[in-house]
Amino acid sequence: MRTDKMLENRQDLRSKKVKDHSVLTGMFSDNDHAEKAYRSLNEKGYGQDDIFWSRTYDTGIIVIGVRPRNMEDAEYFENDWRTHKGEIIYR
Repeated sequence: MRTDKMLENRQDLRSKKVKDHSVLTGMFSDNDHAEKAYRSLNEKGYGQDDIFWSRTYDTGIIVIGVRPRNMEDAEYFENDWRTHKGEIIYR
């Protein structure tokens, strides 16, 4: 019985952790737009430790990701990235 309760608590913690640490990602097809999206993160106080990015050299696609501090930031970045031709923005 006690083991069941412990497993249930672990699952609750995992689901909370995922919600608290959700990631916003977007794909950009050129450097200029990716750089603008990156700058918007910096302007809101996000630094190198908060932002991750990757480039596929064969296709030139740049993926930027961040863990927004709150829902307002997530919505702001999602809209901002769309204006900078972000594609497949996932939250």
